[in-house]
Amino acid sequence: MDKVMRLASESGVVLFSKSSCCLCYAVKILFQDLGVTPAVHEIDQDPKGREIERAAGIYK
Repeated sequence: MDKVMRLASESGVVLFSKSSCCLCYAVKILFQDLGVTPAVHEIDQDPKGREIERAAGIYK
């Protein structure tokens, strides 16, 4: 999917996350503690979130 490729190319670190996911939250904190500022894209807030999940290979 073009959107996934575009988002991935815009930043050195991209995190595809769900806002209600506790593991996603832990990864965000880990990056923060390491001094890394990833581009966070909340797929559950995106109308095309399901398509992004499939394109990025994210499975439930």
